Parts: sequence; structure tokens; C-alpha cells
Amino acid sequence: MEGKNAQFQILKMASSRIPTNVSESQALPAFDQLSSGHKLGGYTIVIRIGIGAQAAVYLAKKGKKQYALKVFSPNLQAASAKKRFLQEAQILSKLKHGQLVRCYEIIESDVYLFMVVDYIEGQTLKEVWDKGIWTKKQSASFLLQILKPLDYLHQQGIIHRDLKPSNILIRNQGEAVLADFGLAKNIRMKGLDLTLANQVVGTPRYMAFEQLTGMKLDSRCDLMAFGMLLFEALTGHHPFLNEKYGYHPEAILSQEPYFSVTDRLRLGAKTRQLLRRCLEKDREKRYQSCPELETDILAIL
Repeated sequence: MEGKNAQFQILKMASSRIPTNVSESQALPAFDQLSSGHKLGGYTIVIRIGIGAQAAVYLAKKGKKQYALKVFSPNLQAASAKKRFLQEAQILSKLKHGQLVRCYEIIESDVYLFMVVDYIEGQTLKEVWDKGIWTKKQSASFLLQILKPLDYLHQQGIIHRDLKPSNILIRNQGEAVLADFGLAKNIRMKGLDLTLANQVVGTPRYMAFEQLTGMKLDSRCDLMAFGMLLFEALTGHHPFLNEKYGYHPEAILSQEPYFSVTDRLRLGAKTRQLLRRCLEKDREKRYQSCPELETDILAIL
């Protein structure tokens, strides 16, 4: 199910009461407690591979193919939470890029609501960083790969708004994939933004200045978030911190990027200049597009 057919399937199934292959009774397990062998809408659960505030993620099979099922938490009673979940599926269904997680369909019953997306064999950038198995230059090279799918998103009028290490997946073959579009927003379409005026959404550690201050956003917020990731990849620490207090979200609003003595010795002047430009609080002084940033990164790596 791709292209127009995939979009139609999502809209149709999201607005209907589609039965799954399970008996819908109070005895059914919670959304985050589905066990191996449990069947949902023709998909067979293999194992739970992740859990977050809004959903649990499972590896599942349908025939010989593997998928990831993102099962929505019914504990989130707010209508806006469910709409955001459905909006994520809608956005994913329209994307056609090999380095973006795709959505194939969304199924709703009286018990479960879930979307079917690509299963990526590999690990997140956060997991790789935690293990310390890559050099700083290798980490930066994987981040560089994300700029092309990110530019594709921006060309479609979509901003991600939640770039962070756990949302970047690295296939076992070494290809980086951008995932988790729960906070993504199409800035060209009116009526699709579920964020209240002046509401701050995202992960504070990687929020752009304008996100933290509740300003109207454009694609450059993603570029500042990318700059924070690149800084962390090259130095091993967050750009907005100090040796006494460590990192705090308010530092993004009030401080300049922090380069330790070691950072200054290790990083050349051009690299430090590139990072500072990525992290400008005034977005007019920041990099304006992914291709522009990519060109400068390639020149220093």
C-alpha cells in the first residue's frame, strides 16, 4: 500500500470501527503488555521493542515480512492525543524516501489503535552513543546522512520538531533512517496543527530557541536541533552547558555554545565556526537549508 492507496487506506480505517482478529473483551491485555503470538489485524506479535508516553512498539510479522506496530495508549484520554497519533500516520503515508520510516496502514478496534510501519533492523543513534563504539567522526558522518531525508521533509512543507539521538535509527548495513513523526507538522496546511498557541512541544534538550520561546516555527528549528546533535557527536557533550551546573534548557536561551579547552584543541576553527552558525539563536543568522549545511560539513569532515 503506497502512494494514494496507502493514504486512502489510512483515512478509511482511522475513521471506521475495524475489527481485529481478537475477541474484544475486558480480558484482553493492556496496550503495552501484548505477548508473543498475539494477533492484531492480521499481524502476529513477536516481541515488544520499545515503549513511550503515547505508544508501545512491537516487532510483528505478516506472512514472511516483518513490521513494527505502534500501539496507541488508551490511557491518553485527550482527543488531541489521538488526533496527533492519526496525524503522524497521515504524514508518514505520504512520504516516499528510503531514509524515512513509512506507514502502511492504521487499524482501530474498540480495544486497540495501532499503525503499521517499517521495521528497521539495527539500533538507535542513542544506543550507539551509549555503547561508545564509534569515533566522533563516524557519529558525525551518520548524522550527515540524515540531512537528505530531512531536506526532503522540508521540501514537502513538513518540520520534524523532535530531532534527537533516539529518533535516528542506524540499519545494520550502516544507513541512517529518520523516525518518530509524533510531533511533525505540515506548515503549509492550515487546520492540522494540534499545538496550542504558545505551547512548547519537543524534547527540551534538543529544542531550538524559537521552540522554547513559543514562536512560530519553520524548517530552521530542525537545523538548530541538528546542530546540537552534531556538536554532541563531535565533542561528547551538549553545546549549552557549563562545568559547574551542567546542561539546563534555559541555557539554550541565555548562553553561547560551550567549547572546553579540549574541544578547542581538537576542533579546527572552521568546525567551531560551523557549529556556532548552526546554533545561532537568531534563525536569520543560522543555516537556512539542509543542502547549505551539508556542503559546509562535507568541507570539514
